[in-house]
Amino acid sequence: MRITTQAKNLDLTDDIRSYISKITSSIEKMVDENDETIICDIEVGRETGQHTGKVFYAEANLMLPKRDLLRSTATEETLTAALDKVKEEILQELRKDKTRRLSFSRRQAARVKEVLKSIYGRF
Repeated sequence: MRITTQAKNLDLTDDIRSYISKITSSIEKMVDENDETIICDIEVGRETGQHTGKVFYAEANLMLPKRDLLRSTATEETLTAALDKVKEEILQELRKDKTRRLSFSRRQAARVKEVLKSIYGRF
């Protein structure tokens, strides 16, 4: 998995980089980390013109082969909270996609079984 990180209106410190690497490692567990066609773009930053409240934002784009783009954005009071929210949204979408694929496989297997039962009788 290829990972690119960008920062806007914010210095990308080692602490932020290590926190982003923790988040991407949890995402890599759900996808094949050796597949170089998977691209994860993470952008973090600070809103301009706003000094209090939700000023930090995080955005993640996960491009998977043969599937749609998974995208998540969050604006929170702290950068870590925004990154956590983005991570949870991406993981939720990955779990939903995995459940859909497994459900489809099971339905197809059930259809094959019904066809075989009709041809050969009960097993």
